[in-house]
Amino acid sequence: MNEITGRPQFLLVHGAWHGSWCWRELQDVLADRGWTSHTWHGSGTRAPVRTGSPGSSRK
Repeated sequence: MNEITGRPQFLLVHGAWHGSWCWRELQDVLADRGWTSHTWHGSGTRAPVRTGSPGSSRK
């Protein structure tokens, strides 16, 4: 939940052969409408999840 607006946030996760870059346009639209979104870039199905992994946030 966004502490400032009280609205939920979006976590955008790409599919195979894509990266966080594929969400740029959608993140711009969401930001224009007041939503906060984050992306997550995984390196494979068996990779451990690490905090601070590459991705972006838009508000």
